[in-house]
Amino acid sequence: MSKTSHAAAALFLVSTTAAHAQGASDCNLGDLKSMHELQRVLSQRAVEVIDRAARKESEARIGEYLTPSATFSLGAGDLQHSLATGVAGARALAGAMSADSYRFYGWDYIPEPAKDPCGTQKTDVEFSDSAARRSYRVEFTFRRGMIADGSGWTRTYTSGFLKKSRPAVP
Repeated sequence: MSKTSHAAAALFLVSTTAAHAQGASDCNLGDLKSMHELQRVLSQRAVEVIDRAARKESEARIGEYLTPSATFSLGAGDLQHSLATGVAGARALAGAMSADSYRFYGWDYIPEPAKDPCGTQKTDVEFSDSAARRSYRVEFTFRRGMIADGSGWTRTYTSGFLKKSRPAVP
């Protein structure tokens, strides 16, 4: 190997090591103390990405909580369809869902300290298209606080109000 090749290889190694170290340190979830906080923050990040993608915001805004290689898919029945990766994948998922609302559940278990907030974490968010009466349960996988995968399933639903007696309001 020539001196130039050695120098190029050394520069590559230093660059990739620095990039990896920066990626590991820029997670910005280390100050979260509980699993309740961690799950809420990650779920809200997922909602932000889908909302920004649906509103056709800039790539930079959509990609704020998204890895460039994040994969997205959406299934119905027994077929799962890969959509795209990165910002294009988030836009494809948002467009396929046409959601007008979302919900996610809180951490309603025994209070626990946040476990490895910058490691691999998963959270579920349900998006709904109320006009089409479709619900989309999407599991988001996070690495270093960034979405690395969003895989969802489409379901139809029926909803209504219960006819229970209500106390009179004075």
